[in-house]
Amino acid sequence: MKRPVYELGNPAQAKAVYDYQLAYRPYRAFTRSAYRLLHEIMQPDISYDEGAHEQLAKLDTEDVPMLLTLNHLSDLHDQWTAAAIAHEILPKKVGDIRVIAKDGFYNKKLLTKLGVPTPLQAPLQPIVTGFINQMGTVPAARKKDHAESSLSCTNELLFDTINEFIQTGHPVGIYPEGTHNYSHAELNLPLQRGIGEIALRSLQPGNIPASIVPIGVSYGRDYQQIDMDNAKPNRIRHASVYIGKIATVEHGMSAEDITSLTAAHLQAATTHAFEYYDQRITT
Repeated sequence: MKRPVYELGNPAQAKAVYDYQLAYRPYRAFTRSAYRLLHEIMQPDISYDEGAHEQLAKLDTEDVPMLLTLNHLSDLHDQWTAAAIAHEILPKKVGDIRVIAKDGFYNKKLLTKLGVPTPLQAPLQPIVTGFINQMGTVPAARKKDHAESSLSCTNELLFDTINEFIQTGHPVGIYPEGTHNYSHAELNLPLQRGIGEIALRSLQPGNIPASIVPIGVSYGRDYQQIDMDNAKPNRIRHASVYIGKIATVEHGMSAEDITSLTAAHLQAATTHAFEYYDQRITT
């Protein structure tokens, strides 16, 4: 299948994008090597809630629907950290894992943010797109980047695509905050309702209810301001990671119920991650 143009603001084009994503299969040897390399570079320090390690070991060998929810700390580094974490906690699933990311990765906005000169962006973007597809990334449209009128249809396609992935044994990583809290990184922002809508689809007839795995991450509290709205952590290696209480969605839950449950478990995991990071640097 020919790779589509990644224009998620256009409903017809968005359908072509997600049809392509569903059919696409990364070259597993490449993806596993890339995840392994990122693990060696990032070297996350991972701790687990009581029983979570055993639960993940079991989920790693089964095709149980999994939504991996992570707090959002950095525009450019979270994907690397997520890959490093996945290599350690779900080694058998690497190559199957998908990670939801903003569509700026696919349409030159990332290259612009990285300072790549405009004349080089057109030839470089297909290479970047090919690489991030190999890493299992799936694009998502955001309100700040697209007209509201185009988002409803696009998000429905995204949610259906994610449900298809998790029901066929592909865990999906999601950053449900949607943006960062640089003022108080240890406090998660209110979660986007999309996480509830996604998990709700796993309760439809014939589907297996999804397990939600909260993954709290801390790069510490030392950030460098880039501009009025953006900052970056001064250290990204040796992140403190805490795998929180794993929950399975249940029939009778609403999207709001699922979002609230996810928010509570993810905040608890984030709090532990920051506490462990602070303890580590003071000992």
